[in-house]
Amino acid sequence: MSWSDDRFKSTFHRVKAPCEPDDYYGERYSIAFFNQPCKDAKIQGPLKKYPVVTGEEFTRNAMSRNYQAIQEKLKKEKELVVKAVEVDATTARTVSATA
Repeated sequence: MSWSDDRFKSTFHRVKAPCEPDDYYGERYSIAFFNQPCKDAKIQGPLKKYPVVTGEEFTRNAMSRNYQAIQEKLKKEKELVVKAVEVDATTARTVSATA
């Protein structure tokens, strides 16, 4: 987004195998494109809306954002597991107390 000064938005991309009646089941072709600049390239959009960054800074920032998102997701999943264990323990105590 910063490369185009927000003119072109990054798309959410995923691959989904056809599994529903209305899905397309025919041949499918995909082309992956990954943009990874040279580390000393200077990057700035045409309107200079964002500060100049080097390719190395851009890549480091992108990897950091991705890593942080994964860590947050894992933390939430762990919290859900802990809550489920607590609920199970509470339920077990209630059942044994009434038995």
